[in-house]
Amino acid sequence: MEESLDFIQCLNDCGLQDAGFSGSKYTWCDNRDPPYTIWKRLDRLVHNSQWFDVFNATSVTHLSRTCSDHAPLLVKMNFDNTHIIKYFKFLNIWIEHTEFLEIVKHSWNEEVVGNPLFVLHQKIKRTCKTLSSWSRQAFCDIYEEPKKL
Repeated sequence: MEESLDFIQCLNDCGLQDAGFSGSKYTWCDNRDPPYTIWKRLDRLVHNSQWFDVFNATSVTHLSRTCSDHAPLLVKMNFDNTHIIKYFKFLNIWIEHTEFLEIVKHSWNEEVVGNPLFVLHQKIKRTCKTLSSWSRQAFCDIYEEPKKL
């Protein structure tokens, strides 16, 4: 446990933060038989603010382990330079739909790993995206209909 605190302190001292991930929770396994198997998240991408300024849409995915005791990390380094701001609009009609609460619950409960603010941000972002997509399926594109008329 003390080693973990030392590692976190080192990251803070260097101005680094964990990039978070999607996929399996662990990246390493000691390959012992259950119940003695040890699973850990040893592999991770950390970045500083300068990295994020250049690659602000970086994502990390833990892939499946195959011939190693470590899982490979798939890192997508993208820069999202689009300046189109799309604001999320909550529509009151959604709450009357029978699927609404289940859609929100399912989206919110998907696991995100990282510092608490990162987790909150990712959950809000994912839930908004899921609701917007679901709304177009359940109610059509309500913004397109008036344009057609």
